[in-house]
Amino acid sequence: MTKLITAQSDSLKSYINQIWSYRYMIIVLAKRDLKIKYAQTFVGLAWTLLQPITAALVFTLFFHLVLKISAPYPYVLFVLSGYLNWNIFSYIFNQATPGLINQSDLVKKIHFPKIIIPLSKSIIALVEFIISFGFFLVLLMLLNVKISIGVLLFPLALVPVTLFAIGASLMLSALTIKKRDLLHIVPFFINFSIWFTPVFYPVNLVPDQYHSLLYINPITSSIHLFRNLFFQEQLNPFFWVGLTIAIVIFTAGIIIFKSIEEKINDNL
Repeated sequence: MTKLITAQSDSLKSYINQIWSYRYMIIVLAKRDLKIKYAQTFVGLAWTLLQPITAALVFTLFFHLVLKISAPYPYVLFVLSGYLNWNIFSYIFNQATPGLINQSDLVKKIHFPKIIIPLSKSIIALVEFIISFGFFLVLLMLLNVKISIGVLLFPLALVPVTLFAIGASLMLSALTIKKRDLLHIVPFFINFSIWFTPVFYPVNLVPDQYHSLLYINPITSSIHLFRNLFFQEQLNPFFWVGLTIAIVIFTAGIIIFKSIEEKINDNL
């Protein structure tokens, strides 16, 4: 199909259609990055389990056994349910934000929607989530936790955090093309974001007046719905605010990225 090139920018609908027409490339790039990441390793993707296992051990030992923080169900499951969701945000934001700069050779040589590169990072994050999720299910069975049919809806719990992570990384990725100093903010932000998300502590440890601030965090919205589906935690109405914010950030990220895409090659 021949694409007509004009000085006029594509509409948002046309831009999204263009991304869809290149959807195969998202998978190709994700597969390539996975192969590179685990090339010449003995256990391959199994290394993905090391992070959640280590996090579960450290958080359980320190926060549960030392600080005596507890949950209505096994604390190790409480931590994992939070960490697996937070790790989706962490991976996408850490990898997608500098994606254009790290793959500048590909960006300059091939014509394609540049948004494909950060989007491919979300595929890797979800693949690694699925592997770690298998470990989570094994622990559920070993600890004899009863679950309901509602757990089949758990993919819905990943929506807020995934949309938020993609949108935020697109916005920052657009800014880092000219402001490279912003790349140093990413690790700093990620390191502290976990403290503002109830990954290893229950919300009731926070003063009541701050509960709503925690729940409007899209990462918390995902964790909250995930725990609601698996452990029947009562769903706070502010979950919907967090979901709405995630959708707004995602939409804004696409619009902002689209606005600078034509200038990317000139600034890399």
